[in-house]
Amino acid sequence: MKLDLSFYPELRDIKWLSACGDTLRGDFGFPVRWLNDRESALHSMFSSSWANATTAAQSALTGYLSKTHYDMYGGHWNRLAQESRKMLEEAIGDALVDSVTEGGWNDSLSKISLPLDDPRYKSAVGSKLVEILSTKDWTKSYCHSILVNLNRAALERSYWKKMPRTPIFFEHLFEIYKTGRLPCGWEGDLAHWPNGALIVY
Repeated sequence: MKLDLSFYPELRDIKWLSACGDTLRGDFGFPVRWLNDRESALHSMFSSSWANATTAAQSALTGYLSKTHYDMYGGHWNRLAQESRKMLEEAIGDALVDSVTEGGWNDSLSKISLPLDDPRYKSAVGSKLVEILSTKDWTKSYCHSILVNLNRAALERSYWKKMPRTPIFFEHLFEIYKTGRLPCGWEGDLAHWPNGALIVY
């Protein structure tokens, strides 16, 4: 199993976060609910409910692959994830960091309150993100969250290109990022996954 290399050049043309807050909104072809302010977007982006939704999406993906294409999944997923993460960082370079810094996102994130000491929150969002957030390195926290989703999108596309019945979720996030917007939440009951709508700023 190999990565689909067509994914990474697309990253270079993205104007990260440049359209967040714009009132002109396109149609993505899948259900979306729009947020109007940055504070709400950040609360949603760093919420346990969004973390649970992305975990549900990854579980749907890896569960499908392990049941139907284990020969292409087992022993390959972790290797591909590591290779992809390196390629993502090379493709994006400093562009994402610059967009976060220049857009004042780190300052905005420093002003919201997150329940970092709540064990349920830590369990949902993951100890790695909680560790980064607790250092108050807001730019790194922000970039980490986006890179995790992009990495999942890269793997999802790689498998989908070979197995078209592969569940799609992170590709939708990628489509949103490409427009300069921020996918930051999920509206829907996870018991009825994947029925619901992406929350976008």
